[in-house]
Amino acid sequence: MHLIRDDSVSECTDALSTYCNLCNQLNRILEMHSLWSRNIIIFILILLLLLLIIIMIIIIIIIIMIFIIIIIIIIIIIIIIIIIIIIIIINNNNRKSDNRQTRFSEL
Repeated sequence: MHLIRDDSVSECTDALSTYCNLCNQLNRILEMHSLWSRNIIIFILILLLLLLIIIMIIIIIIIIMIFIIIIIIIIIIIIIIIIIIIIIIINNNNRKSDNRQTRFSEL
């Protein structure tokens, strides 16, 4: 009976050591998996950050272009107003000179 106990104890220790080996291997696999998943998550976050930076750059470029277009439109409007004022002044001067010529011709 004493021999049976030793055999059962050795079988239990063998089973326990096999179980511990399996647990250690599983733990290593999980550590590697967690490293891979962590690396993949970091990679995805870096890609998202790059995408966000690219989107921000595009938005900034669009805003700058809008401001440039607004400035160009304002400059064009100012030039048109100046041209209209010059034309009005020239027309007024022509009318005055015409009026003077008619007065001189009447005299």
